[in-house]
Amino acid sequence: MPEKRYLYKYISYIKAGYNLHNKLRLAIIVAFTNYIVLGKVPGSIGKILIGVSNLLSQGVTVTMNRLLYNLVDYTSLYICSPHFEDWAWDYLPVKEGDLFIDIGAHLGKYSLPIARAVGDKGSVIALEANSKNHDCLKNNVGLNNLHYITVLNIAAWSNDENLEFYPGESSGTGSINNKTGGKHCEISGRSLDSLLEEMAVGAPVDWIKIDVEGAELEVLKGAKKILCIDDPKLLVEVTEDNEVEFEHYMHKQNYHYCIIPESIRVGLKYYYCWKNEDLQAL
Repeated sequence: MPEKRYLYKYISYIKAGYNLHNKLRLAIIVAFTNYIVLGKVPGSIGKILIGVSNLLSQGVTVTMNRLLYNLVDYTSLYICSPHFEDWAWDYLPVKEGDLFIDIGAHLGKYSLPIARAVGDKGSVIALEANSKNHDCLKNNVGLNNLHYITVLNIAAWSNDENLEFYPGESSGTGSINNKTGGKHCEISGRSLDSLLEEMAVGAPVDWIKIDVEGAELEVLKGAKKILCIDDPKLLVEVTEDNEVEFEHYMHKQNYHYCIIPESIRVGLKYYYCWKNEDLQAL
């Protein structure tokens, strides 16, 4: 039954607490923000429950897949959980020594386990535009002693310029492209080509993961040299408005692509893109 499946997930969220104090906070957060409760209470009550959960989540540490994560709000619990986007790992067979770029790194859901996989012979470059997420991600890197992750508070973009960043209502919804008005801040936008040239990385890029709430085309336009020379494999979340242009751009860059069917089932659309490689190798 679906209820049992969700109950198992909710229990796993609570058990992830680093200590008893964290587990008690997580129990309240899960009780207040599960889909059954939020689906039944009036919207005004739901906002109160979410507000309380966000306050309780600050300072909470969880253990997910033997990695430690500090949280910033209640949604970060669910995003960092191994249940969230679990299908993505079938398309990320990283190996020791790889160079992985994580654009829209959030609190390190991908950056931390991938850093552990590539080891000290590889490296991870994590870009996070939300300053609060960035600071928490840096702390999470230190908590796990993964010091070969470079964490940068910048936005990947088509060129180098200052941009307006809108944090959004939760830690996972910040955006540059989807401007709905309201609170925003200025952030440095950098093209990946110029950024990596400045960093003098000295190794080809093997992987790029992009989750930037509608700005994916701008990111890719700023990575023309990398796409042409390094042929990295890509995992990209693409918004509906960008699908046609995204597929056209991939063709222009001589990339093959496929839509990940598991992502569609949960209301997203992720593409796996590759060059000169048999997809069956996955």
